[in-house]
Amino acid sequence: MRAPKGNQELIRNHNRGLVINLLRTSGPMSRTELARRTGLAPSALTRLIRTFLAEGVVEEIGKTESNGGRRAILISFNPHYAYTIGVKVESCRLLAARVDLAGRICARHAITLEEAPQPEEVVGRIAEAVAAVRQGRTLGAGIAVSGFVDAARGIDLFSPPPGVA
Repeated sequence: MRAPKGNQELIRNHNRGLVINLLRTSGPMSRTELARRTGLAPSALTRLIRTFLAEGVVEEIGKTESNGGRRAILISFNPHYAYTIGVKVESCRLLAARVDLAGRICARHAITLEEAPQPEEVVGRIAEAVAAVRQGRTLGAGIAVSGFVDAARGIDLFSPPPGVA
């Protein structure tokens, strides 16, 4: 009896995550090593890697040293496949950053805010800051407001600059 389609998709997504996470955390490795460490059949792994290469999630970065046989091709996670954006709202400025999937900051942008800006102005300036750092495939954005916030009025009352307690 065949597994329901939903289960096959769940297994496929699990295998995708398994391979990507292993490459992300353990660094480049050959298809043979990936198959050994994940327990996936070589044919299933080959199909996954082919898909990942076409999507740009992984890349071939060279070959292993020869042990007398054919040198294996090394597969590496591509941290520039996509980015995330973080925005920090302070009382007098906005800070935005584009971050790759390895957690490295790739671009920064700062915008000075007028004293006691209206929420609509802050939202517009956030959009401007995001546009300034956005490039490539963006998976999502997060907005942080630290300090004292007046939730009823939607404004930041006080955000100390970094390093000031």
